Amino acid sequence: MSPILPSSRPRRLAVLCAALLGGSIVPTTAASQRILTPGPDAVTLPRGAFRVETGGELTLQRDRWNEGRLEGIGGALTGSPLDATRLALLAPIEGLVRGLGVDDFRASLGPTRLEVRQRLFASALGLEYGVTSRVTLAVRATLVRTRPEALFRARPDSTATLGLNPLRLGSGVAAANATAIGRFTTAATQLGQRRTACAANPAAFPECALILAEAARVTALASTASSFATGLGSLYGTATGAGRRYVPLAGSSAESLLIARVDSMRTAFSRYGIAGIPASGALPASAEIGLTGEELDRLVRDTTDGYGARPLDAGALTAIGDVHVSAKLLLIDRVPQRFERGTRGVRQSVLIDYRLGTGTVDDPDALFDVGTGTGTAAFTVRSLTDVVLGDRLWTTIALGATSSGAAVVRPLRVPAPDGTDLVEAGRTLAVQVTPGRLFDATVAPRWQLGDYLMLGALWQWSRAEGDRHGVPEIGLPGGADPARLDAWSAREAQRVGLSLTYSTLAARRRLAIGGTAWELSYTHLQSIASRHGLVPKAFEDRVLLRAYPRFRAR
Repeated sequence: MSPILPSSRPRRLAVLCAALLGGSIVPTTAASQRILTPGPDAVTLPRGAFRVETGGELTLQRDRWNEGRLEGIGGALTGSPLDATRLALLAPIEGLVRGLGVDDFRASLGPTRLEVRQRLFASALGLEYGVTSRVTLAVRATLVRTRPEALFRARPDSTATLGLNPLRLGSGVAAANATAIGRFTTAATQLGQRRTACAANPAAFPECALILAEAARVTALASTASSFATGLGSLYGTATGAGRRYVPLAGSSAESLLIARVDSMRTAFSRYGIAGIPASGALPASAEIGLTGEELDRLVRDTTDGYGARPLDAGALTAIGDVHVSAKLLLIDRVPQRFERGTRGVRQSVLIDYRLGTGTVDDPDALFDVGTGTGTAAFTVRSLTDVVLGDRLWTTIALGATSSGAAVVRPLRVPAPDGTDLVEAGRTLAVQVTPGRLFDATVAPRWQLGDYLMLGALWQWSRAEGDRHGVPEIGLPGGADPARLDAWSAREAQRVGLSLTYSTLAARRRLAIGGTAWELSYTHLQSIASRHGLVPKAFEDRVLLRAYPRFRAR
């Protein structure tokens, strides 16, 4: 332990301030590892020494890598039309319109644009204690506040084929639809009756000879008209049925093809003497209004045929993050005096970390929720090697592996085989999740500017094996594909960072001043690349304050 000068407290403070001021102005010969940056290192605390740390972290995410391709976080609902691959309720509408004779119809509400920004604020508190000069125990906890911010906009254009069903907007539409649809049912019934009458009396109608000669075509026409009427009722709705929420837009190519189909049937019925299908207005009311902002908001919140989510801007969460308990064991120490000048060598430690999993996981009912932690327990073993190259430069190489515990059951939205990662509410299931392993590597070089300042850099690579998802055998519309969940959870990413640290450790060591020593650090980190999985592109700013009560240096 370094001796404490027998001087009064004011005098000690004055000496310390003068030393710090002088050190920040007058260059000094730095010594290896005098200052510790927030990054990983192999240094253990002296026996009986404490280190307390607190700080704050702000993380901002606007983009993500999707299998190596950079896109906005709302990429699943941005740019491309909102069609049946992105909204399951459009699939049966597409099938109904095709069943009415529009074989190549593609259901689309037009392009949308979803802008998402995720913010995460974390306050950390940690405590480390040197059990011996080679063993340091630590515990660290965080309080996390997350908040997504989103803006969802519709951009109707020529690709939109559907709009809001007028039946849902006002009175009188149901009766008009019933009248239009009833004409096809009536025509089919009349044709059947006329065929029966002609069979009994070939002179009953002028068209009897034609009807009897083309009996098969007559039967097919009556059946087609009946099926057409049923399809129109299922799509557009009447007083006895609500129909679908979206129907073909007025003036669209789909409506034009339906009108052509009606004209063809009207001509066929007229050939057999059946009138009643008008030349215009034979279809139920088509959509006059495309996708609106109000309708988008309903789609986000609707639990029946929408995404069943909380409002996009109402996902704020404040909760405890994962708690970590760790032990750092010093194995090799070829840098015995980290405060001495001219020191060179290698120091290696192994870190054993246990994550309690106290954090809150993402909520499937908040489309862009950011959890406060993993929610699962895990063990991490990490090798930490300090390579001291000289008085001013040293670096840490860290290699780690994380293995989680047993499988957990979580509510998740299970995608269809041809679906996207934005899944509707009706596909939420209790899924058994077996976490995959995580591997990481870090290189953190440091350059000491003097006794008080240090610049640090960091490069980190991580790769997570895909979690294994067990989905119960249960019928979901369009089927289920748990393998997509496995693929999305597998990820590989790289990030870099820079830090600046101000420390009073070296000054107190040199002046033999006891009390509390401090280190204050600022770090900026950001993601730079990813090749696999759904990986947010994160920008992080951290401020960390470390205190060393009853500081003793070695």
